Amino acid sequence: MKKVSKERALEIAEGCECDQDPEVNCPVSCCKNCGLYEDCGEVCDAFLTPIYQGHRKTAGNTASGVVVTKDGQYFSPIPSQVVNNHSPDGFNWSYCGSGPAQLALGLLLDITGDPDVAQRYHQPFKWNFVAGFADTWRITGDEVRQWLHKEGANIGAD
Repeated sequence: MKKVSKERALEIAEGCECDQDPEVNCPVSCCKNCGLYEDCGEVCDAFLTPIYQGHRKTAGNTASGVVVTKDGQYFSPIPSQVVNNHSPDGFNWSYCGSGPAQLALGLLLDITGDPDVAQRYHQPFKWNFVAGFADTWRITGDEVRQWLHKEGANIGAD
């Protein structure tokens, strides 16, 4: 199945009569994840939960020695630094400082799209997750959303 962006899938879904678009096998292909169509029987990659991963390139807690990815692509701290620049050096983890606060804010901002929600919950998220991450870690968007729901965050429709 060809990957399509969420925006493209939604655009196609507006007038979908299945298999009308030659660019993809099933124009929306997301019935198992988002319920837009009941009978398509495939899972659209555009609607799967993102996977965030981090690993250290060097020993120690230096921001220059860490790599964070979202679905295998570089995940930048810049959007979260615009909201609150805890760490000019970027992301970090496994302790309770400014780099882990930046990572917590970045993850919550990316997942919710809401700077207010991200700001409100990033410190508890840092303490509950980021401070305890090992040198190599992985977390899904669904895991973060579940935690936010447990904390009582209003993050809208998922």
